[in-house]
Amino acid sequence: MVSRVPMLTLTRRGISLMKNIVHEVLEILHEVEDIIH
Repeated sequence: MVSRVPMLTLTRRGISLMKNIVHEVLEILHEVEDIIH
């Protein structure tokens, strides 16, 4: 049980990190689209 807790927190942090990265990439893509058009 004790070894599973850090894994859960790491997974949650990883998921939140992935969401932040995806959000930033989408924002950059929108900016690039504005520049192209």
